[in-house]
Amino acid sequence: MKVLIIEDESSIRDNIVEMFELKGIDVGAAQNGEDALEVIKSFTPNIVLCDLMMPVMNGFEFIEKFKSNPAFTETPVIFVSARAEVSEREKAMDAGASDFITKPFTFQEIFEKLAKHYQAE
Repeated sequence: MKVLIIEDESSIRDNIVEMFELKGIDVGAAQNGEDALEVIKSFTPNIVLCDLMMPVMNGFEFIEKFKSNPAFTETPVIFVSARAEVSEREKAMDAGASDFITKPFTFQEIFEKLAKHYQAE
């Protein structure tokens, strides 16, 4: 499993990366959508965990550009956000997200969502 983490809060991003590495998961990281588009040039994820609200390029802008690449049209993107409104979840799913996790979250919740959407190549 190769997971790309896109999160602007460095402490959250670093904690997720560390937890994945401890589980033996190959992980890439970026602080916003624009950086993530650069990361995928050398790191091809088969699942993405993406914050919604970020500076430079937010999650909605990222998923639009990411999914426009034919190599990633089927790659699951799981959005993460502190905004838990139903309308925000619906907007995320309409944008192409595979799932949605509300902050604060547990690592167990993240691992369950990854297992649900991960497809071995």
